[in-house]
Amino acid sequence: MAVKVAEYLGQRTDVDQPQIKPTALNPGVAPTCPFMGGPCTKLKGKKSYPPVCSVRTDSGNLFAVCSDRLIPAKANVLTAQHVDLLGQVGEELFPSVPDESILFKRQQGVRVVDGTVYLDYVLVAHDASFQGRRAAIVEVQGGGETSNTGTISEHIAKWADSKNRSNELLRESFVNVGLIPDNAWKRQLRQILRKAPLARRFNGAFALVMGPTLFDYVVRSVPSGRSWYPEREVALIEVKETVNRNPGPIPLQVGQALFMTYPEFITAVSEPELPDDLVNPFLGSFLSLHNKQVTL
Repeated sequence: MAVKVAEYLGQRTDVDQPQIKPTALNPGVAPTCPFMGGPCTKLKGKKSYPPVCSVRTDSGNLFAVCSDRLIPAKANVLTAQHVDLLGQVGEELFPSVPDESILFKRQQGVRVVDGTVYLDYVLVAHDASFQGRRAAIVEVQGGGETSNTGTISEHIAKWADSKNRSNELLRESFVNVGLIPDNAWKRQLRQILRKAPLARRFNGAFALVMGPTLFDYVVRSVPSGRSWYPEREVALIEVKETVNRNPGPIPLQVGQALFMTYPEFITAVSEPELPDDLVNPFLGSFLSLHNKQVTL
């Protein structure tokens, strides 16, 4: 797989103008993240990293590599784009409920037996006529990981120092860099297992919002989803790119959505489908503890 830098400090790289300017690592004051409305989290720590928000795969899909990229619950102020995207998520969870009747709060702390869990968003359909679960805990995908991150950092350093610096140079592909969606899925799975039962306790649902690359990966692991129905308990919702050529951040919109009960979800992740021609590991050639060959 090959990937390329898709966004650098909130600016898309697939347009040539305006030309993106490099940001120094370890700056005295970190520049403002356009998604968080505060200092870029990749630049404000003791160890700074290039402010890459997302990368693009060779198949064209975006993959967020920053936890603040999609709908950041910790943002100082949600932008109009964030609110619009959150509204689209609400439309998937509560069809036919008007925007003005969808309520939300974010970073809600809930004490449980082993401490406190923080919910990215809580959405409520404030509409008595709605038939179905009227509340949902919404977890948003954090940053994903790539392999060989040093290769990306080295490329960005060369781009920053180049006399012929351009957006075209910044978006060159890396053939030895790949995505690691499995790590992102493991983190999100832990959130589902902790927070979906909490939602069920109060007759609510749980939704995981994620980019297209992670969505495709998860759906292969959880193929039992279907279209919306009133008693759904778990929702998997894709956020994908809105195709245009405008400079600035790449616009996003809700794409596919799959729904299921919590038991169906647990069955899917704990009892994956197995091929008919699966080799039985309990048969074949064995070695005894006395170094004797035994065939079963």
